Amino acid sequence: MRLALHIAILTAVSGVPSLVAQTALVRWYLSTDGLQDPAGDPNDPNNGSAPPGNYPPQVNPEVDATSGARLYLWASNVVPRRAWNGFQNYGFEMHNGDAVINAVVIYNHRMTDLHTPEDPDDDERWASANSGSPGSPVIWNGITMFSASGIGLRDWPPSEMAWDTHYQFASGRSTLIGHIEVQGTQGELFIRSGLASAWNMDGGPLPTNNVRIQLGFGDEGTIFTGGGGGISPIPEAIIRPGPVCTCDANCDGQVNILDINAFVLAIESQAAWQAQYTCEYLCANDVNDDGVVDVLDINGFVTCVAGL
Repeated sequence: MRLALHIAILTAVSGVPSLVAQTALVRWYLSTDGLQDPAGDPNDPNNGSAPPGNYPPQVNPEVDATSGARLYLWASNVVPRRAWNGFQNYGFEMHNGDAVINAVVIYNHRMTDLHTPEDPDDDERWASANSGSPGSPVIWNGITMFSASGIGLRDWPPSEMAWDTHYQFASGRSTLIGHIEVQGTQGELFIRSGLASAWNMDGGPLPTNNVRIQLGFGDEGTIFTGGGGGISPIPEAIIRPGPVCTCDANCDGQVNILDINAFVLAIESQAAWQAQYTCEYLCANDVNDDGVVDVLDINGFVTCVAGL
């Protein structure tokens, strides 16, 4: 405590900025939450972002992409009052499965009329935004974002950020950047970082080695600098089939005659069933999807177990 106080006093007296004052840190991560209207124009200021449900608690998402799935790309600006004005040659890689990358879309979000920083004409996030292109079904290259004098990726107090409807202060000061479309039954999705540049809003551009990037959650030890890139040893999203639910009355991941006794118990008593089994009661037993589990579900259950 005393040493820290001495350093702070010496820094203030000498006028030499502290290490924190000369560092920027961004965390790229994925979430199943993003646009309020996924079918709408992502650059429309009226189509704001929904808070990412996995930040907090800071966990990488798992999705069932058997019929396709969308994951949203977010950037958490960890150190306050930093402006990121360039990211070059970022990408995605899919490993260990049959899942593929179908599309990547980087947004160039427009600010609302409340936007009043130094140049009100710069109402888009980036001067240039490139969504990249596929190198193969499992590789996506060339994602680039530049902001010569525009908004870029910023972290200011919420009262100063009302014009950016893709900014979520309570979710780690995160900004919604874009989305990725994936499809398949199994895979591990990695974000690949590239070059980056950032400013201290109170002190000018930061040295490349002090511009730092983290990828996803769970790998706190791997930090890339703005002068180089790579991938984390931990995937930023897992692709796997969703659990079997309807008619799996005994919650073992299969539908067969072993579910009969559990299904009968579910009809007799929800409390008794829930005391013995751990999957979702209605999903497993409400076969006719009317909101209750009763004798009206029997015919559907028989058909389900018989595989008809």
